[in-house]
Amino acid sequence: MIKKTLKLKNSLTGKAIILFLLLVFIPTFLAGVIAKKHILDIVQENASKDYEYYLDNFQAQLSHELFETKMNAYYVYLDLDLKKAITSYIRNPLESSSAQKKLELKLKNYRISSQFSNVNAIKIYGFNGLKMSFGDHVFSDSINDKWVLNNHLYDEAIKNSNKFIWSNIYRGSSKDSIPNTISIFRVIKDRSYHHDIGMLYINLDLKLFETVLNSYKNRENGHIYVLDSSLNTLSGEKIPKEILEKITTITNHEPTNISEKLKDKNTNIYIKSLPKYNLTTIGVLDLKKVNDKSYKLFNYFSWGFIGFIVMTSFFWLSAVTKLLNPIKELQKTTRKVRNGDFTAQASYSGKDELAELTRDFNFMVRKIDHLIKSEVAQKEREKDAEYRALQAQINPHFLYNTLNSIRWMAIIQKADNIKAVIEALARLLRNSTYKMNAIITIAEEVEVLKDYVAIELIAYNNKFDVVYNIDNDVKKYPCLKFILQPLVENAIFHGVLPSNKFGEIIVEAKRINQSVWLSVFDNGVGFDTNEKSLKGEKNHFNSIGLDTLNERLKAYNSGVSGIIIESIPNQYTLVKVELPVMEEK
Repeated sequence: MIKKTLKLKNSLTGKAIILFLLLVFIPTFLAGVIAKKHILDIVQENASKDYEYYLDNFQAQLSHELFETKMNAYYVYLDLDLKKAITSYIRNPLESSSAQKKLELKLKNYRISSQFSNVNAIKIYGFNGLKMSFGDHVFSDSINDKWVLNNHLYDEAIKNSNKFIWSNIYRGSSKDSIPNTISIFRVIKDRSYHHDIGMLYINLDLKLFETVLNSYKNRENGHIYVLDSSLNTLSGEKIPKEILEKITTITNHEPTNISEKLKDKNTNIYIKSLPKYNLTTIGVLDLKKVNDKSYKLFNYFSWGFIGFIVMTSFFWLSAVTKLLNPIKELQKTTRKVRNGDFTAQASYSGKDELAELTRDFNFMVRKIDHLIKSEVAQKEREKDAEYRALQAQINPHFLYNTLNSIRWMAIIQKADNIKAVIEALARLLRNSTYKMNAIITIAEEVEVLKDYVAIELIAYNNKFDVVYNIDNDVKKYPCLKFILQPLVENAIFHGVLPSNKFGEIIVEAKRINQSVWLSVFDNGVGFDTNEKSLKGEKNHFNSIGLDTLNERLKAYNSGVSGIIIESIPNQYTLVKVELPVMEEK
């Protein structure tokens, strides 16, 4: 027994268990015992911060609703028809009546929107005797004009003519006004905003604000009240007397810019004012409920955690000791494979599942390496075959046109230039048939093009001229064989030959940044690029040359722009091809 104990102590597993007990289990247990004494304060502090954040969100939402309501009042206050209706009431009654009708139509439209859903009634009192009333007639008729005009807020609004004056929450008799509402007063200015011309009165329903309040009242450990300066609550419920006594010492019944926190043994009280709207938000957090719930959860968690540590520590440490080394080896190999080294192999000589996993992993890596190499080789073969197949489509077509040109030249010109044409044709056939490389240099491509142009110039009796503007620094770059020939062929047959004027064709090659741009310009008949696509155009580009070239460009490099065409009817056509800059073929 003693020998086994010493052996376990000196083994890696024993050392791992001892380290685990010293570094994890014992410190965790002691920390838990110590933390239990202080956990209550931490939970209370976190609950307090969370509740304060929760209260700030509520106040922000309430402020947003109040601000939206204030903006709605601004819409009415700034309305020009309202100002016209009052100022022209005595001077021009017809104009005033027209403005009143327009204002009434606007306010009806406003009431349809959700922003005006909490507006019960709007009343206008012109200082020249004009009275207007808008909104639901049931609400409008319930508001006593005498009560409005004699309200102390009416006089306060006149004294502060540049401000909206908000009333306290009204819960009085319906003989005076509508119960459960808030009123807004604002002096109306004329169009120059220099003279006071009337009073705007808006009556608001509390339901919109109560909806916001109700959405934040579902917390078990807290409650929210919204008070006006008379200590009326927004929701109509009564605030507890002991809480009311505490907050009155701070607020003094006046809406000031307050942000206070009162704390005792069982309660946190948060006081945040909204002075612009004559309201104060009171948040009450019940710490006793927070403590009871937190204590119970903490006890369950503590015992459960201790039991879990005791039960799993030895199993976990044993498994880690045995699995750590081979897993690290496999991880290193995986990292090499991830970086692209498919020749990497993991080594593990065990006989368990990890050894089988290692063997399967090595087999998978070898298989992937073989598949990638096979796929690359296959793609290269397919790409080469595609180049050859696409190139082969051009040769018969071009050979037919060339032989036809020789035939007519021999008939018309009595065979004087057959030698030159045949020499050019021989060079073209040699480049096409015997040089099977899909890629040649731009200099070689231009030489092939000149042989083709020489044949066509003789065939069509020099009806056109070809100019070559090839930058010296691009001649060494590789390009697709027969990339320029189909462009020049289309310029001849579908550009300059159908035109009545002498044809001019300009072939250019130049480097721009990391691309080589090849272009062919002709002053022929042109065409409308907006009406028909490249493939569908009947008078331009109807040979197989450009269709084939488009396919070759896609196979050569999918990242370039391909063929770009600019043309104006009866003026010119410009065809451009973008190739990537490559230093080697």
